[in-house]
Amino acid sequence: MTKRFIIFIICAIALAATSACSNPSDKAKMAVEQHLKDQKIQDLKLDLFCTNPNFPDKAYASVTVTHSFANAAGQPQKEYLGYILKHDGPEWKVDHSTIYTKEQQRAMDLVAGVKN
Repeated sequence: MTKRFIIFIICAIALAATSACSNPSDKAKMAVEQHLKDQKIQDLKLDLFCTNPNFPDKAYASVTVTHSFANAAGQPQKEYLGYILKHDGPEWKVDHSTIYTKEQQRAMDLVAGVKN
């Protein structure tokens, strides 16, 4: 009986740890993947996820997308995209596209609506 109880506790802890690992950047990546689901994407890499403390319901995400088709040189076509995300309950949702950046301060400005 104690072995079953220990196994139950281990499984419960593992389940709790798995659901707790869903951090905001993972949810942001999932939102962008959902937004691009109709495109034939081979790979999507989250380059930057950033929030602005002054706008807690918004975030910035930049991604590198590798398409399933090639460029003129025969290499897989890559595209660099930037998005403003908004909270949709506990999840992130793509609000609109914007410029691509890997600079955190620039991303925070984009979240704030600064267009310089």
